[in-house]
Amino acid sequence: MPAPKNYRLSFTAASLMVPEMIRMARCIVLDNVPLEDMTPEVLGRARSETGKREFLELSLRLRKLAEPELKLLAESTPEDQRHICLLAFARTYPFFMGFLTEVILEKVAVYDFLLTDTDYNAYVSRKSVEHPELANISDSTKGKIRQVTLKVLAQAGLTDESTKRNINILFASESLRKVLADNNPQDLKLFSTF
Repeated sequence: MPAPKNYRLSFTAASLMVPEMIRMARCIVLDNVPLEDMTPEVLGRARSETGKREFLELSLRLRKLAEPELKLLAESTPEDQRHICLLAFARTYPFFMGFLTEVILEKVAVYDFLLTDTDYNAYVSRKSVEHPELANISDSTKGKIRQVTLKVLAQAGLTDESTKRNINILFASESLRKVLADNNPQDLKLFSTF
């Protein structure tokens, strides 16, 4: 059995960044600018190294979206746009997708709606066995990964922004359910079907 690929942990450079993702999607969908032709100037922070890193991360995420998902990101409701950004984030970063499916969804399945530090720490400990790169990073990087993971959950509406971190169930709109069913049905599991 081949060793698992190293986790891409570069998401620490850019949280969910919904407005910026929408801006880039609109350039692609409405202005017909291919992602390959886009530059960091689209974010308005091109001169800074941070702006360049953010642009790179957002470009990676947008590449994970099918054309109908990009269209939904460019032209739909704020809630759908936030959900599409979450999907792109999770698809790009398997560490985060694993956290969603192995921690958040499992807790919801047993009606446990409180995300604790123990939940996060246990997940990282389990993953460190398969991914030694997690064990070999500095404490400050581990802290940044935790901080951005929890921030993205809150930005997506999956948790409260309070210190209690109550888990919220995400409801997919009919249009989002249809797009996912047609393109990426496995991702429907992240949303309630009620």
